[in-house]
Amino acid sequence: MAMTSHLHPGKMDNLGFVGKLTIYFGAQTGMNLYMKAVLSHSIVDGKGSLLNNVELHHNLEGVPAAFALTALQQVTAFFLFMVYIGLSHLFSSNPYTPKKLKDSREWFAVILFSLSFTLNIALNNFSMSLISLSVNLIIRSCLPLSTFISQQVAARCTGEKIKDCKLLEIALMLMGVTCAAVAVIAKTKAAAEGPQVAGQNDDLVYGVTICILSLFSGSINLALAGVLGTSVSLNSLDTTVYMAVPATLFLIPVVFFYQHPIKNQEWQLVMGGRSQLTDWEVFSEVCRLSPGTMTLSVLSGVFALGYNVLQYNIVQTLSATHTAFAGNFNKAATIFLTILVGLEAMPQGYWGIVMLSAVLGNILSFTGYNLAKIKGGGEIGHAHGHGSQSVPLKTESVEDDDGEDESVSSNEEEESACGRC
Repeated sequence: MAMTSHLHPGKMDNLGFVGKLTIYFGAQTGMNLYMKAVLSHSIVDGKGSLLNNVELHHNLEGVPAAFALTALQQVTAFFLFMVYIGLSHLFSSNPYTPKKLKDSREWFAVILFSLSFTLNIALNNFSMSLISLSVNLIIRSCLPLSTFISQQVAARCTGEKIKDCKLLEIALMLMGVTCAAVAVIAKTKAAAEGPQVAGQNDDLVYGVTICILSLFSGSINLALAGVLGTSVSLNSLDTTVYMAVPATLFLIPVVFFYQHPIKNQEWQLVMGGRSQLTDWEVFSEVCRLSPGTMTLSVLSGVFALGYNVLQYNIVQTLSATHTAFAGNFNKAATIFLTILVGLEAMPQGYWGIVMLSAVLGNILSFTGYNLAKIKGGGEIGHAHGHGSQSVPLKTESVEDDDGEDESVSSNEEEESACGRC
């Protein structure tokens, strides 16, 4: 006799919620680890090879060309989208057609968001080539505070009503940022006690600065959306293709003309002892020496497209508070995964304990902040309802208990090292 089981609708909702968070964790963590591996640890040529009359004493590792990689991801996403459009017109009775932008205001909104998106993702990828992934993730976990500051500044500049924020929420954000600063200092002190490399401290300071700039770029993206007061309803695929072209155009001058620090000593030797290179110089050398590594770079664009589409769809069916909490949890888990898979080592001795304690304090503080948001404003509803396919380019707005609009920063900028690459 066949046995059937029936799950209560509430249990089904809980299972779906857990499933979405699990998928989000896997996708975000996987993209973080993959991008760090490509940027810093992929082997371009082996130890003992003779390159440009220089014998390598260690493996030539990584592709320190973050801006070029970000542009390549955009080009890959655009190409795949065009292939999809072509196939749908050839083989489908109902071919896919992207939403057309109606007026110059919508075009301006897309270009503006493309610029802030480019700064956010490209600078984040660049910082990962200079600092450890754990330091990058610790800094990126401070997004709620940078978003709050950006919104306050934008409101003062435009004369709009300043959003209220409870003292407890501000205290928890400041506590989280303080813990993040302690964790970064502990990591720095531990590195200073190890073998020293010329320019190491300068690269660390520069990398941390770039990461903070990328953090505020993501926050400014949200603040700009609120100031503009406009919404361009694009689904995940349309968003990808419309932002790909402007983002690539913004990056081209940087790829060809901006000379940035190269952390890897072997890369400096291969390039004639130079410590400052353009992305194009690095990219061209990688193409010549290791086509396989270039394949990994192209694959990052494929993975980024899939991740972006998946992330948009998950964000649309989870509240902003839940996804913000999930994003912070993912960052904490990724830090420990980087140690387990050997991408970096835990600081030894006293500084290791300090860093671990600070990371836990950071996560607990921002978890408390998210819980305070839930308690203070009620459970935030789904961003766009179940099954919705539109992604408005603006901050979410929900009614609080007093009937006033409360701006809630969307999780879309909570992303990962790659975010919406």
